[in-house]
Amino acid sequence: MQTVADQFADQIDRVVDRRALGRALLVLAAPIAAGFGTGDPLWIPAALVTASSFIAMEQVGLAPLGVALHGLAIAAGFLMLLTALPIPPLFALTAAAMAAAATLLAAKGHRLRTPGNFVFIPSLYIACELAENGHGAALARAFAFLPYLGFALGPVLVLAALDLGLKRESPGSPAAHFVRLRRYNSDFGHAVPVGEAIAAVASAVAIAALFVEWRHAPHAQWVIWSAASVVTGDVAGARRKLRDRAAGALLGVPIGLVLALAAPHELWMLRLAGLGGLLSLIVFRLYPVGFGARCALVAFALSIAGELNGAAERVENVLVGGAIGLALVVSAHECAKLVSRRTGNYQSIPLKP
Repeated sequence: MQTVADQFADQIDRVVDRRALGRALLVLAAPIAAGFGTGDPLWIPAALVTASSFIAMEQVGLAPLGVALHGLAIAAGFLMLLTALPIPPLFALTAAAMAAAATLLAAKGHRLRTPGNFVFIPSLYIACELAENGHGAALARAFAFLPYLGFALGPVLVLAALDLGLKRESPGSPAAHFVRLRRYNSDFGHAVPVGEAIAAVASAVAIAALFVEWRHAPHAQWVIWSAASVVTGDVAGARRKLRDRAAGALLGVPIGLVLALAAPHELWMLRLAGLGGLLSLIVFRLYPVGFGARCALVAFALSIAGELNGAAERVENVLVGGAIGLALVVSAHECAKLVSRRTGNYQSIPLKP
């Protein structure tokens, strides 16, 4: 018979992936420690690179070479987006192409969309952060960030090498194993139709990007990613995703603001909130809980930094971006239905993010 402690542990395990938490803390320790030790704000986006590469590695079993190529894709992505930012139509086109490419990967296996998304997410966030908070020429700022990105990849590369070395399943020299893209037992999942999802995500991201550039909205990345994130492959899934994100923002932001009232307004609190936000991407099994926690931590950090308006913008941007995404999912679905009346071969299959 289970004790109360065992029942409590089971409930925690339903919400929190403790194994992922431990592994995530291992890889995030170096960039977070560097951020605490130096106070350099660039370590925050660097840690996002670490978290993104870790998620991609865990999702499809990337080996060291796969992790390195994933990191190179992030570097190329944020360089392209940052370069395109001064020209709104070019920025919208570049962001839409990256979102479409992430979705296209699912045609080879639905689990591949996660590594694709976690190229687009850090690329978008880093480009927007460097544009809003940097000084000097955009390309100079971008290239100055590259050493941070390289350092951020290091812990994930080490963990991927350890995983591959400890779980080697095929004979051969060590060198042959460490030039693999993925581990031997990794699985990309089943392939799914992606045409409708690509049309929806590309148009949603393009419209969201043009909207934020037209409004000169701060934290443009929140609107753009919110538009992309609700494109799950079908209308019902998009509605659920928007509902979950809206609930997370509407509940999480006030909680974060209340918690900030009792917390010391110190730099180390900002760093802890940043770490918590990164962990919320990884450790929660239930998406609504993870997103709500992330919104609470964003609001908490903004309040500590004296940017209360940013907390309200978080809610607004999540809702606006999600509404754009849902509208384009519905539009793409209706267009596909019109086409199906002529071809008779339309099929809509949910595409998991």
